[in-house]
Amino acid sequence: MCSGTVLKELQLVVLDSGRYETPVPRWGFVGYDEWKVNHKFTYKYFLKDSIDYKLQQFLFDTEDEEEVYAKRRFDEVILYFENEEEKSAFELYIENKQDLIESYIVEADKRYYEIDTSNKKYAKECKRRLSTGLALNKALQEFRTLYK
Repeated sequence: MCSGTVLKELQLVVLDSGRYETPVPRWGFVGYDEWKVNHKFTYKYFLKDSIDYKLQQFLFDTEDEEEVYAKRRFDEVILYFENEEEKSAFELYIENKQDLIESYIVEADKRYYEIDTSNKKYAKECKRRLSTGLALNKALQEFRTLYK
């Protein structure tokens, strides 16, 4: 706020039974299905030059072991880009590597996720998004190795 005027509103989420609080990451969409209509990969991300990311860093207590553990698990499935340019370049890179990403998702699906819901369809979608986050993070590391 500035002089009583709201400049930006942020939504915060509390994770891991209250161990970790963070701004909600943004949605990202990349790749298309075989008909070039629907996005193939959905993911969550932060831009390191954004207010959201800076607030996340401000709220994070590196001295709290439980919070550090919770953030480490969170960071496994969230992508962190330096800026919008890096995000755009990465998405372009992914467009040409969709089969590779699918193979990374199959590999990530072997990990165990505890999703507390009685709705099997929702649990399956949650697992897919978590696996996609893991797969895209792996691809992001490869992208940075190739282009930095």
